[in-house]
Amino acid sequence: MKNKTAIEWLVNELKSQSIDLTKWHNELVEQAKKIEKRQIIEAFNEGEDLGDRRNYTGDKYYIAKFKTINSGV
Repeated sequence: MKNKTAIEWLVNELKSQSIDLTKWHNELVEQAKKIEKRQIIEAFNEGEDLGDRRNYTGDKYYIAKFKTINSGV
Protein backbone atom coordinates (compact mmCIF):
# COMPACT_ATOMS: atom_id res chain seq x y z
CA MET A 1 0.00 0.00 0.00
CA LYS A 2 1.30 3.45 -0.94
CA ASN A 3 1.68 6.25 1.59
CA LYS A 4 -1.07 8.82 1.68
CA THR A 5 -0.48 12.52 1.50
CA ALA A 6 -2.24 14.72 4.05
CA ILE A 7 -4.73 15.83 1.41
CA GLU A 8 -5.57 12.25 0.39
CA TRP A 9 -6.07 11.35 4.05
CA LEU A 10 -8.39 14.34 4.57
CA VAL A 11 -10.49 13.50 1.52
CA ASN A 12 -10.84 9.87 2.63
CA GLU A 13 -11.86 10.96 6.13
CA LEU A 14 -14.48 13.37 4.79
CA LYS A 15 -15.89 10.72 2.46
CA SER A 16 -15.97 8.10 5.23
CA GLN A 17 -18.10 10.47 7.28
CA SER A 18 -20.48 10.95 4.33
CA ILE A 19 -19.50 14.58 3.91
CA ASP A 20 -20.35 15.59 0.36
CA LEU A 21 -17.48 17.18 -1.51
CA THR A 22 -19.16 19.49 -3.98
CA LYS A 23 -17.52 20.61 -7.20
CA TRP A 24 -16.23 23.72 -5.42
CA HIS A 25 -14.63 21.62 -2.70
CA ASN A 26 -13.19 19.19 -5.26
CA GLU A 27 -11.44 22.06 -7.04
CA LEU A 28 -9.90 23.23 -3.77
CA VAL A 29 -8.79 19.68 -2.95
CA GLU A 30 -7.16 19.29 -6.37
CA GLN A 31 -5.37 22.61 -5.97
CA ALA A 32 -4.15 21.57 -2.50
CA LYS A 33 -2.91 18.23 -3.89
CA LYS A 34 -0.85 20.03 -6.53
CA ILE A 35 0.67 22.35 -3.94
CA GLU A 36 1.43 19.43 -1.63
CA LYS A 37 3.01 17.43 -4.46
CA ARG A 38 5.24 20.37 -5.37
CA GLN A 39 6.26 20.78 -1.72
CA ILE A 40 7.16 17.08 -1.39
CA ILE A 41 9.23 17.13 -4.58
CA GLU A 42 11.00 20.36 -3.64
CA ALA A 43 11.75 19.07 -0.14
CA PHE A 44 13.26 15.91 -1.58
CA ASN A 45 15.34 17.82 -4.12
CA GLU A 46 16.62 20.26 -1.50
CA GLY A 47 17.18 17.65 1.20
CA GLU A 48 20.53 16.37 2.36
CA ASP A 49 21.99 13.76 0.04
CA LEU A 50 22.50 10.72 2.25
CA GLY A 51 23.14 8.29 -0.56
CA ASP A 52 23.48 7.88 -4.28
CA ARG A 53 20.66 9.94 -5.79
CA ARG A 54 22.19 10.55 -9.20
CA ASN A 55 19.25 8.83 -10.92
CA TYR A 56 16.59 9.58 -8.31
CA THR A 57 14.66 12.85 -8.47
CA GLY A 58 11.92 14.42 -6.41
CA ASP A 59 9.42 13.41 -9.09
CA LYS A 60 10.51 9.76 -8.90
CA TYR A 61 10.40 9.89 -5.09
CA TYR A 62 6.85 11.30 -5.12
CA ILE A 63 5.62 8.66 -7.55
CA ALA A 64 7.25 5.85 -5.57
CA LYS A 65 5.89 7.01 -2.21
CA PHE A 66 2.59 8.72 -2.91
CA LYS A 67 1.26 8.15 -6.43
CA THR A 68 -1.91 6.09 -6.49
CA ILE A 69 -4.20 5.22 -9.34
CA ASN A 70 -6.94 7.54 -8.12
CA SER A 71 -4.87 10.34 -6.58
CA GLY A 72 -5.56 12.69 -9.47
CA VAL A 73 -2.23 14.50 -9.34
